[in-house]
Amino acid sequence: MSIVIAVDIDGVLADFQHKLLDSIEKLYGISVNNNAIRAWDLKHALGISDDEERALMQAIFADNDNFPLVPAARAGCTTLKEQGFEVIAVTARRDVDITYEWLQMNELGFIGPYFMTLTGDIPSFDYLLDDSPKKIARLVHKTKKQAFLFSTPWNEHCYDLFGRWSRIDNWSHFLHEMSVRHPLVK
Repeated sequence: MSIVIAVDIDGVLADFQHKLLDSIEKLYGISVNNNAIRAWDLKHALGISDDEERALMQAIFADNDNFPLVPAARAGCTTLKEQGFEVIAVTARRDVDITYEWLQMNELGFIGPYFMTLTGDIPSFDYLLDDSPKKIARLVHKTKKQAFLFSTPWNEHCYDLFGRWSRIDNWSHFLHEMSVRHPLVK
């Protein structure tokens, strides 16, 4: 029986922060400091309306231009698969075609992706790696063993009141955790 790891796309595989800052510059003509955006709620962080926030999110996910991988994501996923883990992609994205295109473009041979917003048939998994405590809370019933919060600027001040996750600093840290928990998976 294989050990299944569910991996979120944006913020864990795809460098959402990079794409966000690029989209703000294209839409509004301003450069925002990478450390300036630390809120979950973009409209408050940027002082924009609900409609402007929706337009920004549409711009971010309209194409795959300038949407790079998170450092070490490809190597981390490859290592997990080589060690015998089954890796699936889980996302809150809405655009199926753009998402599949991004995964193929970046040569991430996942099972899935499973779209949280489009279907309720996300399979259970042993581990979850996500950058959103809110999504971890939504998927805690699907997580058999442990959820991990992938550290990002926007979640550095989040707290785990209910013991739902452990914080992971980067892909290297996650690979270490998996090797400690399952030293002989292969």
